[in-house]
Amino acid sequence: MVDMAEEGCSLTMPLELISKQGATSVVWKYFGFKRADVAQTMVICKTCFQPGMCNGGNTSNLFSHLKNKHIIQYECQKIREETSVAVTSNASKQSKLVQHGIAEALASYTPYDKKKQMLERHYGCSHFLCG
Repeated sequence: MVDMAEEGCSLTMPLELISKQGATSVVWKYFGFKRADVAQTMVICKTCFQPGMCNGGNTSNLFSHLKNKHIIQYECQKIREETSVAVTSNASKQSKLVQHGIAEALASYTPYDKKKQMLERHYGCSHFLCG
């Protein structure tokens, strides 16, 4: 059996980082602090372990670090945020939807003017062809 220390290799365990206390921004999912840093003053990236990118609780530099160094995580976070916003807005829209009866639906029907639509199509085609 080969002893890694004898071969000149060093096995280091990744840092165990703890989450920011009272964090509200989603960016903190990708950053943390050493357990010994009780005051939580030195921010460390959980992906590349680069220290010190944030001062005074400002998360703009953290987002910039993700965007510039870890584009995959940044894009995934953007997708999650967009999905979260879409789900929330759809839920609020669905609660406002009311299904009307067939009589109400037919009563609110507005017939379209076939001649007007035909003229609009002709105008669109001639505009496309003649530029």
